[in-house]
Amino acid sequence: MKCKFMVVTRKRNSVNPPTLTLGSHAISRVYQYTYLGVIISADLSWGLDMRMSSSFL
Repeated sequence: MKCKFMVVTRKRNSVNPPTLTLGSHAISRVYQYTYLGVIISADLSWGLDMRMSSSFL
């Protein structure tokens, strides 16, 4: 299944969301996702994206 979800927050304590399902399929949680070449992380930091971008220079 292609569906994934991410909880975006700046809180230091992790959030435990309920299990999400679509029909009878569980949707997996991710902590980072690449969208149009930009790495989006759950804590909204740019660290991983900047490290990846600097490796191309």
